[in-house]
Amino acid sequence: MTVRKCGPLLEQFSEHFKYSVQINNALQKQSWGFTYRDVSNAFDKAPKQMEVIKNPSYTIVLGIGNERSVTHFEAFAEALKNENAVYEPILGIHNCPAELYFLQEGELTAKENAIFETKGFVSSKHKPIVDNQNIFRMGFDKMPTFQNDDFWNLPDKYVQVIYPSDDKKLKVEGAHHEFIDNSKWFML
Repeated sequence: MTVRKCGPLLEQFSEHFKYSVQINNALQKQSWGFTYRDVSNAFDKAPKQMEVIKNPSYTIVLGIGNERSVTHFEAFAEALKNENAVYEPILGIHNCPAELYFLQEGELTAKENAIFETKGFVSSKHKPIVDNQNIFRMGFDKMPTFQNDDFWNLPDKYVQVIYPSDDKKLKVEGAHHEFIDNSKWFML
């Protein structure tokens, strides 16, 4: 049996590539039932429920944080533009294939502590500015920021985030990046 590891590139990309996520539609979950088998007794069935997001739509900004990875970053962008993939992209499980489209490229400009509005994720270090006239649902989660070459997300490399859904904007104070279309992004 041959086992292949990604080598240092996965760790390098985790440290050098920066990303941000925006949810484009209202989050709707649905339950899927699966039958799992316990390893100790392969004949025992254990039905399990799993929640998945129904018809998810995301906009993702990917940036380069270290010049050492520019060649790999540009190769990825070119493959995305040409809709080429070595492996079929998925959203967590193979029953959820991802359709990837290249939208736009340009510069991200770092901005220090400032008030801004975003449709994307922000960290717990950002200070939300609550406007009682504009109430909407927000999500809370922990996002991994590093994965080693064994595909393991290290427990101390997560960031707590909050995010708006349904194309709403969250007003916060903190560091961020501004894209050429004037959109604002917190880059993980």
